[in-house]
Amino acid sequence: MGKKKVKTHYERQEEVVVDDNGEVVDNPDADSTQESQTEDDLITNSDAGQYDPGDIESEPESSHPVTAKVEAEIEAEFLDTVLEYKPPLFRQDSARLKCLLTDTEKQARGKELAEAVLRKHELEQELDGIKKHYATDIKSQDASIDRLQNIVNSGAEFREVSIVINHDYKGGVILSTRIDTGEVFDTRIMTSNERQMSLI
Repeated sequence: MGKKKVKTHYERQEEVVVDDNGEVVDNPDADSTQESQTEDDLITNSDAGQYDPGDIESEPESSHPVTAKVEAEIEAEFLDTVLEYKPPLFRQDSARLKCLLTDTEKQARGKELAEAVLRKHELEQELDGIKKHYATDIKSQDASIDRLQNIVNSGAEFREVSIVINHDYKGGVILSTRIDTGEVFDTRIMTSNERQMSLI
């Protein structure tokens, strides 16, 4: 099995031994203090003696490893920088909050209270007058309702009709006849005074 030696720029810059399958194997003879080599200086100890760029591991941008703590600090610093340049948002609004009155405002509110009480009393008096007025109208409508109910139930109503009053002295009676229908709707006996009228 051939072995290839590759130098990497990691934290300790140790020599790493890689086999043909690309797996890392232990190399106790590695010199931790040896300077890093460039890609042109890298050589393999395989029998082929050819340089294979695929055997070279990619080098990190920095020789210092980035830990989770460092990443968090960088991210926090970035966020602080972004938020630092973000303009604040203000908008005007209103809220109903409790405020103490001054002496002048107390006097003004007292005057408003007195005016409100007086106005309420005036409205109550007006309401009483309106109630009385409408109570009279309601009674009148009740009377009309009763009259119309009687008319509807009986199917007839009383009207002013022209009539003829006939004094029948021979029969001693007075006859009342309707002109519109010719119906004698009333017949009564003459009084003594009415009888004497026939002698005059």
